[in-house]
Amino acid sequence: MVDYYKVLGVKREASPDDIKRAYRLRAKTMHPDINRSSSANNDFALVNEAYGVLSDPDKKRKYDLRLAYGDFYLANSVFTHNGQKPHVRKKHPDPAKRESHHAHDSGYYYSKSAKRSESEPETGMAAYIYNLFFAAGMFIGFLMIFLTIGFVYVRMWPYVFLLMTIPGFILIREGWKGISRVKKSRKKQGRK
Repeated sequence: MVDYYKVLGVKREASPDDIKRAYRLRAKTMHPDINRSSSANNDFALVNEAYGVLSDPDKKRKYDLRLAYGDFYLANSVFTHNGQKPHVRKKHPDPAKRESHHAHDSGYYYSKSAKRSESEPETGMAAYIYNLFFAAGMFIGFLMIFLTIGFVYVRMWPYVFLLMTIPGFILIREGWKGISRVKKSRKKQGRK
């Protein structure tokens, strides 16, 4: 694994300004127009890659973890999706042919199927908790409807209180939508 800190010639505790300054200095000396060596293109690409990782705080944090823990970090559940390991392939050696939207700062990239959209509901234990919230909302909705109708029927409340059934119906409808969404998602994944 390449040590990007050594590539730029900075310490691990370097500030973002120090990293930027070191990058500009290295980029000037390694640029293929100035540096006529046969490996100038590769060296310049490596300097750009190092700066790309070390200038982004999130990528830098992940890179520091990978440096500290090696491939153990990559093999752990940090990159899992719903309890399954994603499909991992090595980067293409030619930077021009690399798909940038799949690129990952650790030297690996993941298929689109490994990413979960924000609107997709959770599965497993999280699905049960998710469903419990909707079931509780539905229960409160039924309770609001039956209590309101009951109290109005025995003439303890005036007819205006029947408007309190509207939020009850909304709670039941939204609860049903949420539970059916989890069921559809589980069906897609081949689960019961």
